[in-house]
Amino acid sequence: MEKIKFILPVLILLSIAVYCPRDKKYYKDKKDSTKYEDVDPVDAVDVTIDGYEPSADTTYQKLNIWRTYEKRSYSGTVSHGEEVKMLLRRDDLVLIKKSDETNGWIEERFVKEVE
Repeated sequence: MEKIKFILPVLILLSIAVYCPRDKKYYKDKKDSTKYEDVDPVDAVDVTIDGYEPSADTTYQKLNIWRTYEKRSYSGTVSHGEEVKMLLRRDDLVLIKKSDETNGWIEERFVKEVE
């Protein structure tokens, strides 16, 4: 009985600490990857999607693109070999625009610049 009296408050405190939402300031300070309105479409570069993954020795025919990369909110898909416009690079991510005007983030390793 003594063990239960000790363990129960500890479990309650741990569950509160784990599931407690973060302060709103935390979210305000995070970079918003959806803010790309300042990118001039004239500066867009023609690129091709290359779905080849050397570590798996396979080529993905369809790849997801993400509206916001941090939260992985789905924006659409691109096909292997599809030509798109590269609007912006950030770290190892690339913001692309498809021919149907859909924008989304994809990993840079799947983007090949057209020469």
